[in-house]
Amino acid sequence: MTTLFEYTDVEPPKVSKDRAIEIVTKDGVRMVGFVGRDLNRGSPEIGYVSKRNRETHYFRKGEGYPIAEEVLLRLESFSVTEILIVEENTGTVYEFSPTDYYYGQNIQEDGFELQKCVPLDSAIRTWENHAHNIM
Repeated sequence: MTTLFEYTDVEPPKVSKDRAIEIVTKDGVRMVGFVGRDLNRGSPEIGYVSKRNRETHYFRKGEGYPIAEEVLLRLESFSVTEILIVEENTGTVYEFSPTDYYYGQNIQEDGFELQKCVPLDSAIRTWENHAHNIM
């Protein structure tokens, strides 16, 4: 399906690594991503970058990568304008708006906190072979 975003000329994201986002799990504190300014798009764009591995993090039932509701609340406090999922093993970067995740599918699997998931085919934009250029 063609979307209006396919007709826009948008620079690929490049985000400064300003602040780590960490959560406390049963195994201790874990960094789940970082927040920073999108250097290619200028102010006021603020990105959240979450690095994932398709083989170990991809959630088949939701066809995407869940983000903990706790993390989404933190992103809201940082006024994040874009969520960037970086598949390190494929090099692909998926861009979502925070609203996509706020209204995403609720996921509550045993042993995990409440999470939201958005299918990858709902991404606003996708950049192949861009993971190494994200920061």
